[in-house]
Amino acid sequence: MNPVALLLMLSVGSLAQNYKAEQTFDHGIPIVQLTDTAQGVEVSILPSMGNRAYEMKVHGQNILYSPSSDIAEAQKTPGLTGGIPFLAPWANRLSDQAIWANGKKYQLRPALGNARELMSGLWRVTEVAADAKSAHVTSKLEFWKYPDLMAQW
Repeated sequence: MNPVALLLMLSVGSLAQNYKAEQTFDHGIPIVQLTDTAQGVEVSILPSMGNRAYEMKVHGQNILYSPSSDIAEAQKTPGLTGGIPFLAPWANRLSDQAIWANGKKYQLRPALGNARELMSGLWRVTEVAADAKSAHVTSKLEFWKYPDLMAQW
């Protein structure tokens, strides 16, 4: 084999290894971990709580606030879990009882009391992957399957 081609293959191979994406468990709870080994960053995402990034380690140190070191315990009080929510805007963080999407205003109906359901396990992970440029997770919320949530819109 041509030495230049071999060197190029090794370089591309090492780049691809910089990123890792995997589905695993933390305290028995399914999570997704995205890793950038070159930068020493690992993000742990909890799909069952609205795809919340609940832990972000930089060189082994968690830089996100969490009131509990045990994610199973933290799930008992989801509003106090800390981390970074995947979906925004959250209904309890809006200045108005409405959201804007694609240039149209959608009124929320607080009396239904279902907006917090988006934080629950309704999300389904559809892809966990890594390539030479990134590690990523794709999730889907099949909102239409839940008539009580559809009533909100």
